[in-house]
Amino acid sequence: MTGAGVAAAGPWISVEYQDAASYPFTRGDARFYPDVLNEQVEVCDRMNDGLTVSAQLRYNGAVQLEVTDRTGADIFCAKQNLDIPEGTPVSLRLCVQNLDCTAWHDGVA
Repeated sequence: MTGAGVAAAGPWISVEYQDAASYPFTRGDARFYPDVLNEQVEVCDRMNDGLTVSAQLRYNGAVQLEVTDRTGADIFCAKQNLDIPEGTPVSLRLCVQNLDCTAWHDGVA
């Protein structure tokens, strides 16, 4: 049950980067987790190719956060917490060093 005035975070966003050279695997993935108390961006490098992967989070008309994983395919991912007002439109994309970025994927904080 939800009371009046209670903020609700939107659904999370997930983005993967895959190209012909990495197929059938992904080079990396990123997620945006909205939350009433604080949001989180997570990015994971999935290949031992020497290339870093970065998640970019855009809101209020500009990229406000970039989180980079430089560790290759291991169990650790890079994470960053932040506080965005609930209901703020956000967009997430994933970039691979020296290659390209995915399209922006939209959501709400």
